[in-house]
Amino acid sequence: MKVLLSLTLGLLLHFAASAEKFYKATIVFNDGHEAEGLVTLPEKPTDETIRYKENDDAKAVKYKSEELARLVFPASDGNNVIFERVPSQKGILNHKTMVIWLQVAKRGYATLYFCDWKSAMGTGGGMMVGYDRYWYVMREGETASTIVAWSGWGTAEHDFRKRAGEYFKDDAELAAKIGDKQFKREDIYKLLEEYNKWKAKNE
Repeated sequence: MKVLLSLTLGLLLHFAASAEKFYKATIVFNDGHEAEGLVTLPEKPTDETIRYKENDDAKAVKYKSEELARLVFPASDGNNVIFERVPSQKGILNHKTMVIWLQVAKRGYATLYFCDWKSAMGTGGGMMVGYDRYWYVMREGETASTIVAWSGWGTAEHDFRKRAGEYFKDDAELAAKIGDKQFKREDIYKLLEEYNKWKAKNE
C-alpha cells in the first residue's frame, strides 16, 4: 500500500498558497514535546526538513528532520499513519547506517517499517522511473533497522529468503519455513506476526 494511498483514509488535506500539501498531524520532537497542526509529508526517506503550520492561516515553519522523532497522521479508522526517524541500513549492498524517515507498518518486539525509494531503469527508448518498496525490521534493543525485503526492478524471491532467513534465524522453525518457500515477500506482515508470537512464548 503506497504512502499517499494510505493517507487518504480519513486524513484532512490542506493546500497552502505555494501548492504544498499539508495534512492534519502531530509532530513529536526528540525531547518529547509535541505540536499539533498541519504538516507536510516526507517526500523521500532522506528529507532533511518538514514544514509545519499551526492552522490554515498561519505562516509555515520549517523544522530540521534531525530535530524530530515522529509524525502522527490521524486516520478515521483509528489506525494512525506514523512516520519515524529510524537509524537504518543504507541499502541492499551497504550495511552502513543513516537516519531516515520510515513508515510504521506493524509494531511488536520486532517492528516492521517500510519506505519507497525512487529508482530508474534504462530502456531502449530512454528511462523508466518508478519507486522500489523496502521493508525494514528492528528488534527491541537493536540500534538500527535491517532490510529484509524489497520489491522493484528485477527483484527475486531468493533474495527475500536469504535476507529474511538470516534475520529471523533465532527462530529456527520460522527460518526453515522461509527457506522452504512457505513465506514470500507478500507475506511480510504474517511473517512478523509469527516471529513476534514466537518471541513472546520464549521470553
